[in-house]
Amino acid sequence: MQNGVTKELLSMDIDAGSYDLIRLHVTSSEIILKDGTSFDLTIPGGNSSGIKIKISPELDIESGVESEVLLDFDVSKSFVVQGNMNTPAGIKGFLFKPVIRAMHQNISSIIEGTVFENETTPVAEAHVQIIVADTVFSSAITDATGSYALIGLPAGNYKMVCEKESYTSVLVDLVTVKVKETTVQDFLLIKE
Repeated sequence: MQNGVTKELLSMDIDAGSYDLIRLHVTSSEIILKDGTSFDLTIPGGNSSGIKIKISPELDIESGVESEVLLDFDVSKSFVVQGNMNTPAGIKGFLFKPVIRAMHQNISSIIEGTVFENETTPVAEAHVQIIVADTVFSSAITDATGSYALIGLPAGNYKMVCEKESYTSVLVDLVTVKVKETTVQDFLLIKE
């Protein structure tokens, strides 16, 4: 799921209090390439102690009040290729190092927009990234209509980059996000 599409993983009652960690237990997983090749993945601690996911800021639960936590799984940063897909030996497998961010939905925001080649031609499969302190904080790939959405973002000022092979990358130095608001940031890519 991507571009703002979510799915409920779990609903449960928990005691009132402050929480800063979620443990996600994963019993099995695999990756399937476009050509149909599949690889089983081992998740460090995934089935035993669980994947530890920090909640920042802490989640404060009040008795009788429903709260939602978004888990943002960044696929682009979670897999390390073993082998080389550009050689006859090919890919041998993947190391799975899940990069998951947890954010309380009641205080989170959204950046969404469209990537165009010109005023009317959308660009599919463009990579849109939010950069914080020279590190990718969150990212999305545009759909067939050139649209993207980055959800579960804390309020703040961000740098954004949009790129796709055969196009010149576009950098926006300042995108301001306010609590519980949707910010629109479109990109115009130019062919190289």
